[in-house]
Amino acid sequence: MLYRVFEKITAKPQFPISYYNFVTSPQLAMILVRVQGFGVHIPNSPNNSSVINITGLQTLDNLINQLKTKALECINFLIKKKDDECEILIRQNQHLIVQGLITLVPILIQSLIIFGQRTDLEQLLEEETILNFVVEALENLSLSTHYE
Repeated sequence: MLYRVFEKITAKPQFPISYYNFVTSPQLAMILVRVQGFGVHIPNSPNNSSVINITGLQTLDNLINQLKTKALECINFLIKKKDDECEILIRQNQHLIVQGLITLVPILIQSLIIFGQRTDLEQLLEEETILNFVVEALENLSLSTHYE
């Protein structure tokens, strides 16, 4: 829903004002970052250290991974739409989405490393929800390298 809101207001004249309200909102930043920690943990599973949810329960995994993918899409959207004033917010530590990336990026990197070491990697990448998550995570990492 948030992503659709972002898309709809982009073309509107009030978008710059709305954009700054979004990126300086602690509540929104917290939701978009913390959703990556949501998941089902299985005792002694190597996947517990990953944000990619792989429990073997396909429907549950798909729902959780779709939620996480949408959160990354929102973060990526907000990073791509920044302008010169956003650079000022970043320097003043007021761009809370970028601040959230400071904690999120190491977790994404660790998750992609764990995921990349799986013996069933090719099979998992055939699942659209996991593939979409990996694509959004990699895009997030490429966009956020500017801020690290």
